[in-house]
Parts: sequence; structure tokens; C-alpha cells
Amino acid sequence: MGAQQREARESAEEIAGELLEIYAAREVVAGFAYSPDNTWQTELEASFPYVETPDQLTAIAQIKRTCHSPARWIAGVRRRRLRQKPK
Repeated sequence: MGAQQREARESAEEIAGELLEIYAAREVVAGFAYSPDNTWQTELEASFPYVETPDQLTAIAQIKRTCHSPARWIAGVRRRRLRQKPK
């Protein structure tokens, strides 16, 4: 193994160790659970002028489930083009 490969491997192992420490620390800290949706939330969502795709509806449901849980969470949403709701 060359010097560059050895250095790359050591760097990757160091980063992996740091990530393990970060995730272990996150496990012991209490998370925050958002309240269930209320009337205002439902009205806001109903007023959204676009039709969500099936993938977007799935992502919304998953994120809401996560946000309403007291466990620590990390979530990401991939942006997609929205379609205008028919009038």
C-alpha cells in the first residue's frame, strides 16, 4: 500500500471514529417532539397551491412521524418540481 493510500485510509478511519462519537453523544441527549398537527396546520396544508407527488406525500408522512417522536432525528428532503393544482 502506498503512502497516499495509507493516509487516505487513516483519514477515513479518523472521520468514521468522529462520526461514531457524534452519533453516540446524540443517543444520550433527549430529543424534542413536536405537537401533533392542529387545525391551523391542516388549513395551511390545504391552502398549498400545488399537488404533491406520491413521493412527496411519503416524505411528508415520514418527516411528520419523525418530528412527532421524542427521539433525536436527522431528516433530509430532496426537492422536486411541483405541479400546480388544477383550478
